[in-house]
Amino acid sequence: MDVRNYLWSLTLVCVAAAVVKVATGEGAMKKHIDMICSLCVVCALVVPVFHDLSLYSSEDMGELFEYSGESEGREYYEEIYNSYLRSGSVELAETDLCGGLAKTLGVAQEDVSVSLVTEYTEDAAGVSEAVVELGSGAYFADPEIIKEYIMSRLGTECRIIYKNKDE
Repeated sequence: MDVRNYLWSLTLVCVAAAVVKVATGEGAMKKHIDMICSLCVVCALVVPVFHDLSLYSSEDMGELFEYSGESEGREYYEEIYNSYLRSGSVELAETDLCGGLAKTLGVAQEDVSVSLVTEYTEDAAGVSEAVVELGSGAYFADPEIIKEYIMSRLGTECRIIYKNKDE
C-alpha cells in the first residue's frame, strides 16, 4: 500500500465518521456510535502495519518477535550491569560489617568504617583484603578482636587504620 492511497483512505474514513456522528445527533445511541466511528478510524490507521506484516512468511514472523540475545554491545552492557551489581553487593557488605564490628567493639558506628578490596574473575568474585578505619571513639579497641571478626566473616586478613579528626 503506497502512502497516497493510505492517506486517501484515512481521510475518507475520517470524513465518513464525522458525517455519521453529525447525522446521529443527541440520543442514547450516541456513545455507541462514537465508539464505533473511533474504532473505524483506528482500524484505518493500523491497516499498513498488518499489510507490512503480511509480507513476511510465518517463519520470518517468529524471528521478527524473537529476541536472539546477540547484539554488538551486549558484552559491554553486561559488564556495566555486573559491575553495578557487584558495587551494590560490596556496599551492603561494608555496611553490614561496620554495624557488626561496632556492636562487637561496643563503639558508635560512626567510629568504624570498613572498605573491601575485591577481585573479580570470570567465574567468581572475592575479597582480597578488608581495610578497617577507626575513628577517635574506637582508638582503644583491641586490634586482635577486629582481625578475628573480619577473619570469621570474610576469611581474609585486614588492615587497621587509625583516623584523626582532621581527616
